Amino acid sequence: MTEVNTGLNRRLTQIAPAGFTADNFTIAATKRNDKLTSKASRADVINVTFDLSDVPEDYGRTHEIYLVITDFNGTPVKKVPLSEATVKTSDSVLNIQVADKKKVKVAGDQVVKMTISPEEDLEPGSYNLVVYADNGFLGATGFQLR
Repeated sequence: MTEVNTGLNRRLTQIAPAGFTADNFTIAATKRNDKLTSKASRADVINVTFDLSDVPEDYGRTHEIYLVITDFNGTPVKKVPLSEATVKTSDSVLNIQVADKKKVKVAGDQVVKMTISPEEDLEPGSYNLVVYADNGFLGATGFQLR
């Protein structure tokens, strides 16, 4: 597990921060009837809420925000419809598999809500959520489904 964490941290340090951050993540998996669940096989929608914090005035414009879901090892989850996107890094561009994207007028501190809708039942286990903007990395968190 230490080797996996080291690899993920090394990859994140190569990605340029966007100049502001995503934090205070809330993840809620729900069934079709909007009731909360922690079971992977019953998670029809995963609602993700996070704060965009400390946004400098220079970045106060519309940004494309991308939500990426991977398994614990960093592999994109194939049971979720994914699209391709590119994000600027410190020295190149990074191709990512996006579960949800949204145009957001970024200004000051604000709350962003995004969703992931699996096409098939997810497997029980640990998942990573990574948030990017068109200009770099914003933040990441993890969650677990049983």
